[in-house]
Amino acid sequence: MADKLKVFTFPCNENDIKAMESWLEDLAAEGYLIDKSLPAGIIHFSEQDPVQVRYCLLFTPEYKQKREITANEQKVIEEQVSAGWEYVVKYGKYLVFMTESTEIAKPVQDFYAAVQDAKQEQKKWYKKRGLSASSQTGLFRCIFGSFSV
Repeated sequence: MADKLKVFTFPCNENDIKAMESWLEDLAAEGYLIDKSLPAGIIHFSEQDPVQVRYCLLFTPEYKQKREITANEQKVIEEQVSAGWEYVVKYGKYLVFMTESTEIAKPVQDFYAAVQDAKQEQKKWYKKRGLSASSQTGLFRCIFGSFSV
């Protein structure tokens, strides 16, 4: 099948992890897999033969707009790869993994702890720039929203 690139808009809230994973799995079943050779700011899909895969999105408390992988994120990637997951891409606040296996367990992530870590990083960032606590809370809500597990 010829490689065609396609961009889809999210049919669900980006913070609803289960819905995002399910949507990505449905696209793979239709023949659209994330093209990991393109920038992660926008998810690009390449058209391929349909395949049954499972996706796993892990929230990264070291969320950055940039695509660079931090040392802690690299550790998470290595752990998941050794558990049988294939690293796909860093998309915004998520590390995205996939597998064709139905036997590999999804990693359990403590979202509360991850979000608390992210809040601490935001506070440090604001404090370093001399900004107020009320701006910290507002920006955090804009960036991270609410999570559904």
